[in-house]
Amino acid sequence: MNKTEIICLCGSTRFKEEFVKQNLSHTLAGRIVVTIGCDLKTDEEIFGSLSVEELERIKHKLDILHLRKIDLSDRVFIINPGRYIGASTTREINYALQTGKPVETMEPVNWDNWKREYVDPELRLGRRE
Repeated sequence: MNKTEIICLCGSTRFKEEFVKQNLSHTLAGRIVVTIGCDLKTDEEIFGSLSVEELERIKHKLDILHLRKIDLSDRVFIINPGRYIGASTTREINYALQTGKPVETMEPVNWDNWKREYVDPELRLGRRE
């Protein structure tokens, strides 16, 4: 029996329509898709009423959770219209690369100039502990 591939979608939540399209496309191709949160709205739409501290706490937990989704996946697919890759997606790409996961992008990326940095899987970064 063939193993069903698991793919993790990564990218900015601003591209929610593209997440829906890619989720459907990969699902129809027979892949199991893991993706961002449970609600495909922007961070501002979901968390706009929270304090800065509460927002940071929630985003930190979600960032760690997304790294766990990458752990579960066979490969990562980056949603990057206009070649946009923000800080969180950069961290997810670097984590995928350091854990040996293949990374595919919707639009081309110049991997020769890619800044590869170690990503702590528990995201112990500066003020976030």
